[in-house]
Amino acid sequence: LYETYRPDQSPPTSAVATVVHDCVALLGATARGRGITVTADLADAPACAPVPEAALRQAVHNLVQNAIEASPPGGTVTVVLAGDATALHLT
Repeated sequence: LYETYRPDQSPPTSAVATVVHDCVALLGATARGRGITVTADLADAPACAPVPEAALRQAVHNLVQNAIEASPPGGTVTVVLAGDATALHLT
């Protein structure tokens, strides 16, 4: 919540693939420790999104971390990001 209400100093657009890959790499050690594989599917993701980078990083990080914690050992977490000029869908 702190990040949500803190003024954002990052640019108003984000490099989507970079943000997702950074979060997957950051949480990869945690996932491997639990026997979980984390993958990213960015085939339908735009190169950039009109979202502040800090907000996108926080959203991706939280969702991936939650998915890792909720997955059984040996499971797979797949981060799928898709969108266009008007919407960004993260699953």
